[in-house]
Amino acid sequence: MTPAAAPPAPARPAALARTRSWLNALPPWRWRVLGLAAGLGLPLLFSRPDLPLSPDWTRHFRLHFEQVMQQKIDDLGFDYAAHYPSNTNEAKRNGRLLVPVVARLTGAGVTGVHVFCLVMQGVLMAALLLAGERAAGDRLAALAATLAVAGTSVGTAVWSDIALWCDNCAFAFITLALVIRRPLAAGVCLVLAMFVDERALLAVPLVILFHRFTASPRSTAWAAAATVPAYALLRLGLMQLPAGGLPLANVATRALVAHNLEVAPFGFWFALEGGWCLVVPALAALGGASQVRRALGVVAATVLPMTAALGVGDFSRSASYAFAATFVALAALRPAVAPDRLARFALVAAIVSLVVPNISVMTVVVAEPSPLAELLARWL
Repeated sequence: MTPAAAPPAPARPAALARTRSWLNALPPWRWRVLGLAAGLGLPLLFSRPDLPLSPDWTRHFRLHFEQVMQQKIDDLGFDYAAHYPSNTNEAKRNGRLLVPVVARLTGAGVTGVHVFCLVMQGVLMAALLLAGERAAGDRLAALAATLAVAGTSVGTAVWSDIALWCDNCAFAFITLALVIRRPLAAGVCLVLAMFVDERALLAVPLVILFHRFTASPRSTAWAAAATVPAYALLRLGLMQLPAGGLPLANVATRALVAHNLEVAPFGFWFALEGGWCLVVPALAALGGASQVRRALGVVAATVLPMTAALGVGDFSRSASYAFAATFVALAALRPAVAPDRLARFALVAAIVSLVVPNISVMTVVVAEPSPLAELLARWL
């Protein structure tokens, strides 16, 4: 009698599926520590956030802008516009009150500003991870999307911030507004971001779309929208004070816009880098599902910060406020593709953002050096 054939061995899950299962099985605290460490550390291996300045000039800029920040900490009514030329960055800081207020309330001065920025960098990375998990419902895709954003200048801005712009603090509050579903708390985070830097206004449409795509309460999206008139009223009130002026010299001049148009491809691409590898498939999925209105909304909300950036000298800094488009795209793709495929899209986005060194467009186009490429070149 011929023995019965043994049943075929079950197929071994693919490496991607095994990785997803392993990450999804981790205790929450281990998962968050892993994601936080990856978001803070990996980008610095591929792109060193250095400005092309000599050590002497770097020291000069740091000291100068620490003194500028200290003036506001010492006197919240200090009028930058009255003490600095109207076309300078210093003159435009009157409305950027949150960081000086925190430093004054804590009594920590400029040292407190540096500490606050470092703390908010940790908050930013943790919130990016949670926003990715909310959008994808999968930890591997969430981690990859986090790295796709962390690998851009959004994730490394704090390390090259020699002028105390504190952009990473604004990014952190915007990302908290993505994660938080309670209307009042999400709205407060957005307003706080606007009082770090008014460019946060440009991210509001993306925050609204994120909450719509992730099935947040409708009131949360309405609260995000309400922050625009709320901030406008607060700024109008502040403008009645002596230190409330907002000089607009050298903004959206014909010569500046013409110059920025020449380098716009760099500015637009490096605002999202690998994020485009999620945005483009998301638009295709929305178009294919006959959700044309949603697709147009994603396009308009993503392009808004980049178009506004054409009118200022620090092009890439302004364009990077579109970073939330990466998570909007992830949320839009989730119902359209299988989890493994969603993770693949996100992994491609992460690889592109990490491997390609960041480029800063600020009057000139400057590529940041890649530590790994330099190490490889020395070894060869």
